[in-house]
Amino acid sequence: GTSLLFVCLILLLPLSALVMQLAQMSWAQYWEVITNPQVVAAYKVTLLSAFVASIFNGVFGLLMAWILTRYRFPGR
Repeated sequence: GTSLLFVCLILLLPLSALVMQLAQMSWAQYWEVITNPQVVAAYKVTLLSAFVASIFNGVFGLLMAWILTRYRFPGR
């Protein structure tokens, strides 16, 4: 109960502040913020790291699935 409350507060307070700040901006200001070169660079880093992590996890997951189905070992 208490842990869930703290987790919700940790997630919801920053998100609600972000939404309130976003509601005060005009479309021109919003567009200026999301097309800022630093923000675009952050988008690129985020997407690239997500892509690399997906590829890595896919390869590793397939390898582990193949090993688990192919070989017999204790604890399987």
